Amino acid sequence: MFRIINLQASRSLAKISLSRRTFSTTLMKLDATIFKMPAMSPTMDVGGVVAWKVKEGDDFSAGDELLDVETDKATMSVDAGDDGKLAKIIVPGGTNDVKVGAPIAFICDQSDDLATLKYPALDAASAPEPAAADTSKPAAAEPTPALKASSNSVTGGKANPDQVFFPSVEFMLAREGISREDALSKITATGPNGKILKGDVLAYLGKIPAEENTRIASFIADSEKLDLSHIELASTEVEEPAKDEAKEAAGEKAAPETKNPVKQPTLVKGEFIISKEIPPKVLSKLIASAVAKAETAAYATKNYASSDLIDPLFEDLIAPPRNAERFKVNYSISVVPSKPTATDEIIDDFDFEPYEQKPVKKSSTPATAVNVELTCNDKVYDSKKKAEAFISRFGSYISQIEGKFA
Repeated sequence: MFRIINLQASRSLAKISLSRRTFSTTLMKLDATIFKMPAMSPTMDVGGVVAWKVKEGDDFSAGDELLDVETDKATMSVDAGDDGKLAKIIVPGGTNDVKVGAPIAFICDQSDDLATLKYPALDAASAPEPAAADTSKPAAAEPTPALKASSNSVTGGKANPDQVFFPSVEFMLAREGISREDALSKITATGPNGKILKGDVLAYLGKIPAEENTRIASFIADSEKLDLSHIELASTEVEEPAKDEAKEAAGEKAAPETKNPVKQPTLVKGEFIISKEIPPKVLSKLIASAVAKAETAAYATKNYASSDLIDPLFEDLIAPPRNAERFKVNYSISVVPSKPTATDEIIDDFDFEPYEQKPVKKSSTPATAVNVELTCNDKVYDSKKKAEAFISRFGSYISQIEGKFA
């Protein structure tokens, strides 16, 4: 038994099993075993023998490297799965374009004597003539007529002569003494593109019912196609317009469709008047500072009143995150036009001329209006309460600003 291990990837890629020498009751006994060119992948047809790691006549143990094989993708090593001896090398190292399945060496047991070792004819593994294959194959390897009859009942396709056998198929063929030519000509292939499967070999040998192998192959073939026979197309007819047309024909007007109203966000507004005259640049900086301070104070406002029945730690746990946005602040500064005030004219007591009292218009200092609008985040339940706290605190800051310029 041999297994192939990728040296570059350091992992097992395939496992190639060869037949072992066993006791036989036939008249012909072969001491040496043909070692064929292994298939490093299912799509590999040819490869190259880079170098032999074992010399002729040397013993090898399980796990020892026998040779390096080169493909069009990588270079891999073939390791021994059992103990043995390399009797003779047929294909030397450095040979390219070696066909998969071609004999490349002879192996035997470690106790065998190379001087008296018998080598099988290479025609048994590589010659295309059926007669040569029949003469070199043991008589016991021929299937019985009953097995042939059972294999003939299998309905399938013809085997593809250019296929590369699976390791399991190649192992069974070598164990039963069936050559590649006999397998391609006598075994019915149920795999894709004429591929011989393990079940086909078992059915040919009569170890499983041929009908079961055919039934499984048919089930797999049917599963490769998507069955759309039980799918029904959905109806494309639209009933709602038909009902509306029927109502219009009867003189009834179709009721307008009611759409779900979009929920508007909660707004909290406030207007603050500054009656003192303050330079515009200074006023803008003071209001921006008041907005920042009011926002910080609003976020720090607690949602509960102080009480012995309230646990502050528990309230903080169930409260929304402190960094969650509660509201957005928008404010504008505008000048309120002043209204003139009427005053009485000063009357001279010594002026005896008749006169008419007329009011005198006196201009007052223009006021400044600060309009604040907060858009609450309705996803946070305490957003409105925080916004109201902002309005309250911002009003106190505006009063302080006005007091500074009194």
